[in-house]
Amino acid sequence: MATRTLRTRAPDPAIAIIGIAIAAALSLVVARAGIRGDLDVRASIVVVLVLVPATLPLILREARRRGDPGAAWILSLGLATKLIGALARYAVAFELYGGVADAVRYGDAGRAIAEQIHAGTYHVDLVALSGTTFIEHLTGWVYAIVGPSLLAGFLVFSWIGFLGILLLSRAFAIAVPGGRRRAYDLSLVLLPSIAFWPSSVGKEAWLLFGLGLAALGAARSLTGRTRAGVVPLILGILAIDLVRPHVAAMFGIALVAGALLGRSAGTLREIAPIAKGSAVVVLTVATIWLLGDTDRFLTDAGIDTTRGVAGIMRGTAERTGESAGSTFAPDLLLTPLRFPRALVTVLFRPFPTESHNLTSALAASEGVALLGFAVARRRSVLAALRSLRTRPYVLVAVGFIGLFVIGYSSVANFGLLVRQRVQVLPFLLILLAIDPVDDGVPASPIVARPASPIDPGRASP
Repeated sequence: MATRTLRTRAPDPAIAIIGIAIAAALSLVVARAGIRGDLDVRASIVVVLVLVPATLPLILREARRRGDPGAAWILSLGLATKLIGALARYAVAFELYGGVADAVRYGDAGRAIAEQIHAGTYHVDLVALSGTTFIEHLTGWVYAIVGPSLLAGFLVFSWIGFLGILLLSRAFAIAVPGGRRRAYDLSLVLLPSIAFWPSSVGKEAWLLFGLGLAALGAARSLTGRTRAGVVPLILGILAIDLVRPHVAAMFGIALVAGALLGRSAGTLREIAPIAKGSAVVVLTVATIWLLGDTDRFLTDAGIDTTRGVAGIMRGTAERTGESAGSTFAPDLLLTPLRFPRALVTVLFRPFPTESHNLTSALAASEGVALLGFAVARRRSVLAALRSLRTRPYVLVAVGFIGLFVIGYSSVANFGLLVRQRVQVLPFLLILLAIDPVDDGVPASPIVARPASPIDPGRASP
């Protein structure tokens, strides 16, 4: 195989100018909008002017690691897109839905908690700190720092979601060295669902961050950098478990499959059986613990877990089908033969014929476009499936997608489904960014050389 090379050209310093332009433009938008009052305007401008300059060094560092200036431009675009997504999410919540949103409840609770923090009377029950309660306390700490502004809170949470995107991008660069990195990054930052849904005060932004941490830990651990991967992996799974234990369990099971079935990195082959066995035991114990959390989570949600998988699916369908407006009859995945239909439903529906308002029409348009893109990139998907043993991280992605489809096939509400699928889309995009001609075999050692034109589809490590 040809020796892989590393471009040493530093990212363009004009990125700093782009960052300043992002901050100035967003500040102008917020000031012109004047949404909900002076406090929202002042706090939001300060948040933008602090977050953008604070994030640019992280973006530049990632671009330097890859020797790819284009990555800095793409990730800067992603930062802008996420912050704009926060403004759009805020406008939809208050202009289109009249303030009927979970974010309002989190904001009210966070305001009270922020007052306790400032008064020195803050206390928290760590045992009960999960789910909605955790997001309320997180919002309280955000308000304690930036002020009780819901719009500023949207921007901060959206920024947390962007950190998840940055971590997912890093994980892909580590674990899929022959992948189309720029294509993956562009998909992450431009896909409307990822830009919009994890951009408000709520669970989605935190989950995207947790998934990014867990993905980075998995990418490092599965490529022979176990010590560097343990901390982000543990923190990421704990972050997900705080909000949605069943998603943490799905990721844990997929990770066990990746560790058990994937080939060991070259540096570990001599002790592979011992290392792999130990890792699988630890991961299995952790996954059993996560499954216990999942059982408690479902029970607290009013779903009877004693009726088995079929009972859980029927209970979920009944519970999610109670909301009016976007319900449908799900095709419960009770036999393997129904998996293809469930896959299409969970990842791509609603279709245009199933939309009934502007937001569902936009979701349907994205679903059709994503399905068309997946069909067009079918050779990449096939290459990804062929390389599962040589790319354990891709195996984790496939496993997580499969488990997610099984778990969410019983959701009977398109509104919920569109919002929840944001958790799995970054892993679906991995399969679409595999180079069809790449065999997945690790490259030979990297040799640095002077900069040369960079292939926009396949940047070097």
